[in-house]
Amino acid sequence: MIKSAPPGTPTPNPRIMSPPRTVLHGSKWCQPTPPSAVELSTEQAPFDAAVERLAHRHLVAVVVGQAVKDRLFAATLLRAAGLLDPADDEHLRRFRQVLRDTAEVTGGKRSDIPDVETAGQRLVAEVEILCVHPATIEMLVEEAIVAWDELSGHLIDAYYVRSSEPEEFAAPLIEAHVGLCEQLGIDPESLRSRLDDLIDRCAYDIVDPDCSARKPGQGV
Repeated sequence: MIKSAPPGTPTPNPRIMSPPRTVLHGSKWCQPTPPSAVELSTEQAPFDAAVERLAHRHLVAVVVGQAVKDRLFAATLLRAAGLLDPADDEHLRRFRQVLRDTAEVTGGKRSDIPDVETAGQRLVAEVEILCVHPATIEMLVEEAIVAWDELSGHLIDAYYVRSSEPEEFAAPLIEAHVGLCEQLGIDPESLRSRLDDLIDRCAYDIVDPDCSARKPGQGV
């Protein structure tokens, strides 16, 4: 016979009492990392707390609503769920259009500096979205780097009125290029050759000759 707990005894929390669920990965069973064991930064902590307070349906509504408005967030969400395919013709068409728009910003003459900075921001945003997709052989990021190099000369000349440094746009583009090459399994010698080619094509030295020695995220 099961004895009743004495009056006043706290009710056990089933989330604590239940043994941890095991998950099969390949041919091995392993324990998932408990949420409490994930180390959060001070920047992440308030968002983690907010998620814990939301009901499931409310959280779904927030995530879906943001995905509809933000293409980078949508791509990141789909990739995390294993539902993102390599960039298709529509993604590549959109990217090529951004490259054409960037080339036309100056129209062969000096343009307003805010227009140049906006073009740089758009170029970086499109590269970030493209690179969330599984890597493909399409090395359009290289074309984005060359396109920005052509525009960066306007910012270099307008140092007295610009609100951004040319490197603010060059660095994420080059970092994306190195990361994409690593995803494709391009060997260091071939990567070095690609970077040398970019250096030759760029008139304003926006490509650091040593950037291939750094991992993505370490800056350029």
